[in-house]
Amino acid sequence: MIAAILRRLRTSDAATFLAKFDGEPAIFYQKSPADVDFHGENYPQVVFTVDKFSDAIRGVSGLLTVDIICSQDSTTPEIIERPLRESLEGVFFAPVDGEIFLLKWQRTDVFQEPSSERTPLIIGATVTFEIYEFPSAQTCDPDPIQKLNLWASTWDTNAVTIGLSDFGETFKPSRTRPAIYFDAQRIRLSSQTAAAVFLTITVNAHIFADSISARREWLSALNLAILRRSTFLLEDSSPMRLTASELNFEATEIQGQLQLTFEFAAQKFIPYTHPLTKISIGG
Repeated sequence: MIAAILRRLRTSDAATFLAKFDGEPAIFYQKSPADVDFHGENYPQVVFTVDKFSDAIRGVSGLLTVDIICSQDSTTPEIIERPLRESLEGVFFAPVDGEIFLLKWQRTDVFQEPSSERTPLIIGATVTFEIYEFPSAQTCDPDPIQKLNLWASTWDTNAVTIGLSDFGETFKPSRTRPAIYFDAQRIRLSSQTAAAVFLTITVNAHIFADSISARREWLSALNLAILRRSTFLLEDSSPMRLTASELNFEATEIQGQLQLTFEFAAQKFIPYTHPLTKISIGG
């Protein structure tokens, strides 16, 4: 996660305003080097930290804090803040050693540190992002999420299906290329027979794009496409039937704007044969 964020920052437009350290933009994790380690100008520079905590639904969530540190004689933090925020806001990351995660801008605060005999006046801005992980929701056959992921990847090839599509290390959804994520909220036993169990699953569909209007357009299109399809064949060729659909435009993309309910069956593996009954014929 940290390495992926660092690479994104180093290739952003904001990096062009920063001082250099060992030939790279002055971007550091947790703490910047001592002033004597710099060769030339020390400012502007960026220091970021990641605080992660457990989330009952998505495994890990957290906060990314990015400090833009400038001196009174260097570029002002306002000039750096906008391209830096745009380079991270709404971006999905797919690190090699972790789950896919998304950054959402939360707030920006300015700060100022007084000058002294050895240090100039320091001015800066702290940009805070929320971190949300989107782990794969696929489990085992018969798997409704696996089927929905496969279907979404062919429904519109412009859309990126989180957990299935390969988008490299980073991806920022847009109006023409949104991101779709399906996750199961609950699975309930409806009924059972000697041969199978019948289950009801509630699925949340999340649409990510770069504007409210784009999200609404893609949500409506996705909802209608699922309603028209209605029945999906799972990997074992058993049907999964749509029984309910609710599109909530007031929900955020993190919550999931489209809630779907399906019914499907799982075959029992215990062979069952009705026992023979002895019938007496005659007197």
